[in-house]
Amino acid sequence: MKKVEPHFSSTQSGTVMIELALVIPVLLAVIFGTFEISRVLQTDQALITFTRQCARSIFRDCAEVTEDPFTPGSEVQTCMNGVYDDMLALANLAVPGAEIIWSVYDYKQGKIAFMGPPPVLEESTVTLLGINGVNIDSGKTSSGQRSRYTPPLPYPIFHQTAADDFPVVMMQGAGTLGKTKDRIAICEAYATYRPVITSSLSVFGDVLGLTRYEDALL
Repeated sequence: MKKVEPHFSSTQSGTVMIELALVIPVLLAVIFGTFEISRVLQTDQALITFTRQCARSIFRDCAEVTEDPFTPGSEVQTCMNGVYDDMLALANLAVPGAEIIWSVYDYKQGKIAFMGPPPVLEESTVTLLGINGVNIDSGKTSSGQRSRYTPPLPYPIFHQTAADDFPVVMMQGAGTLGKTKDRIAICEAYATYRPVITSSLSVFGDVLGLTRYEDALL
């Protein structure tokens, strides 16, 4: 018996080629998209881990430094300057190329200034004691990023601000057993995300966000 070989017409071959041409780009987009998303998630996780460690270190080493009453803020800033190199090395190890801002604030809870009636309560205030990672005059990093906690322009970076205007309301009652916390350490990190294949997958950079941000407070 003669064996019959399968035969594909030119029409069938053309259909297969068209289907492959349609399916392959979609499959590649899914594969590379999954890869890019995993890289973003890894970057975000690294930022979360680092900022928490950074905030703990700054609070432990510098946040509770006793201030010299004649030069407020200098003792904390000096302490933070002393650990700058170590913190920067840790940042480069965790997320190479990330820009790090770490700061310490002093919180003063308002007291009753006049018993009244009605009683008059002094305004609670927040004051920056020390900061690293930004230019003191401009309040910005080398790429133009700002701390999300320092006073907005045109105020100087060490400007005292009302606690109600500060973007953190966790200071009151945040201490042990509800005691008011008078110092807070903040670590912020900006990392630029760059897709591996920028020419064809730049859309992933636009969708996922080119600049990743994370912060931690203690």
